[in-house]
Amino acid sequence: MRRPLPVTFCSLRSALGRGSPAPLAALLCTLAGSTLVRAEVGGEPGNCKPACRSGYYCQASRCVSLCNPQCPVGQRCVEGDCEPISQHGRPDRENFIAMLGAFHGGLNHAAPNMGELRVEFAGRYTAFQIGPVFGHRILSVRAAIQGHVPFQPFRGRPFFLIPTVNLGYAFGWIDDDNEGHRQDIFITPGLRLRYDLIPRMALLFDPIQLQINFLRLFSDRNTDVERVPVVPVSWNLVLGLAFLY
Repeated sequence: MRRPLPVTFCSLRSALGRGSPAPLAALLCTLAGSTLVRAEVGGEPGNCKPACRSGYYCQASRCVSLCNPQCPVGQRCVEGDCEPISQHGRPDRENFIAMLGAFHGGLNHAAPNMGELRVEFAGRYTAFQIGPVFGHRILSVRAAIQGHVPFQPFRGRPFFLIPTVNLGYAFGWIDDDNEGHRQDIFITPGLRLRYDLIPRMALLFDPIQLQINFLRLFSDRNTDVERVPVVPVSWNLVLGLAFLY
């Protein structure tokens, strides 16, 4: 590369032993040197090639971390904050609040098709769920404790497989001549898919969730309680958004 004349002049003057340049000449040499260095780095400020990766921005043709000072070992910069790097295939953010909708497809005559809205408060390995379940002439309130263990099948991708199991209770009101009530204790094994859309939001989908109501009690307006002999079994599909923190 051809060097600018002011830099050549400064180098020649120094090589001949003529001493330091005059103040004006020194200023010109400094400006010329800065221009040359910027040109050699590769362009104008903000023009980084290749583009900076996540957690960095382009400044003076250099990729600079969003976090200042830079994150320590074992952490990474996410939106200007230092956060722990995922360990053992777990999500970086394991706590969330989710809004979910579900469809219960009955697999026998004792389990009619029903819909559900659910709020889920989740931690690393457990979650609490509560919400209404509604169907033909029946309305229930469902609450459950969920255990889950996340796995990351593809390293570096925000996709997780999460085996789950729920243990819960539902109390329902039946709109019929007897004005009955229904109580269920159920267990629900399943598999959840989680995809982190952005650092603080994830998509949740449970394509496999088998709900077994192993205890169902029915009571009428005379408070007579009887156990239903048939075990209701349903296939649940669950979809929703989680807000991570």
